[in-house]
Amino acid sequence: MSKNKKNFKGSGADLFLSPEPTTLSLETTTKELTINPVFQALIPPLSDEEYAQLEENLIENGIREAISIWGDTIVDGHNRYEIATKHNLQYATISYEFDSEDDVKLWIFKNQIGRRNLPPFERVRLALHLKPVIAEKAKLQQIRKPSDSPQQNDTPEDFVQQNSAKQNPLNTRDIIADMAGVSHDTVSKVEKILDAGTPETLEKIKRGDITVHKAYQDTRSQERKVESLDVKQSSLTIFDSNFSLIYADPPWESKFLTDESEEDANASYSMKFSDLKKLMIPVSDDAILLLWSSSSVLDKALQLMSAWGFKYQTNMIWDKQQIGLGQYVRGQHEMLLIGIRGSFTPPEEDVRVGSVYSEESSSQKTKPKWFYEQIERMFPNETYLELFASNKYNDRWTVFGNIVASEEVDA
Repeated sequence: MSKNKKNFKGSGADLFLSPEPTTLSLETTTKELTINPVFQALIPPLSDEEYAQLEENLIENGIREAISIWGDTIVDGHNRYEIATKHNLQYATISYEFDSEDDVKLWIFKNQIGRRNLPPFERVRLALHLKPVIAEKAKLQQIRKPSDSPQQNDTPEDFVQQNSAKQNPLNTRDIIADMAGVSHDTVSKVEKILDAGTPETLEKIKRGDITVHKAYQDTRSQERKVESLDVKQSSLTIFDSNFSLIYADPPWESKFLTDESEEDANASYSMKFSDLKKLMIPVSDDAILLLWSSSSVLDKALQLMSAWGFKYQTNMIWDKQQIGLGQYVRGQHEMLLIGIRGSFTPPEEDVRVGSVYSEESSSQKTKPKWFYEQIERMFPNETYLELFASNKYNDRWTVFGNIVASEEVDA
């Protein structure tokens, strides 16, 4: 039996989707099948009304569409199988051969997109389930060494694809956007909704009562209602020692931020700029400050550095591999400003790193671990304090902020 090939919306991501599987057999049976909850989660559930209608039709007309299986595991037809088991109905199975579970997941997604008219939120939600799979396949595709000339069995298209993949690094979020047939910004907004949206907001968007953009706005608005961090000048005096290295990602007021993605990167609280400048940092006479800044708050960051007693020296760039928004140019990077006080000694020449680091931005409110690693490598003998921390990197770090609770501070 030949199977119907489904059309797929978003063909630009075909490179990362499994090929059509090999059909092994078609048989009518009532045998017990296995349900993999990971596979089942990739299939949008029917509403109560849709399920009741399907059940009525199957009881009256029988199960005409075969249940797709891999081995004894269902890959498509979970609802049909559940109804068949409940009412002792016969059904046909069609067996497919896949190379791996990852290929099964990609095929399920492709099959669902091709056969169901899913709204944008649901398409992105399903695609995000595949983010680790897509990231791994993209990584493997990028590290394939391009040939200087086509190999004996290569078609011209194979040679072009191998070399263009190496020359043009692939972005996981862009691939997911292509797969779901939406924009890069829509993927970012759905990630935010899934990460921080209230149950009420999630329910509304699933019912189709609100758009992705409206749900995103509601989620951000709810975050802003979190009580602002009220740090008194005396708050940091709880530390009984000073620190020679300060690492900070300030919670800037949203009015300073011109790009929505910049707001997402900040914590779910903010501080007035005047209060930030008044903080009495427990810092040594000879010390270094590493201060995160986006382009839109660069002038404020330099003022803050000066207010804390540091003199600007240089900066590092984090290339986030994602093009955001912006009033003049579309921002793709953040800066880690470096300032010193006193006679702080620069790192040894053999441990100095390049000023630009490239890593795809995630949905977490954290900066890449790479920066912690390089700080510890360049400044191994300093005492570390991270302000406004969203995590504690390791026990060498003292942290302060109302996102994390540490042994030193529960703010």
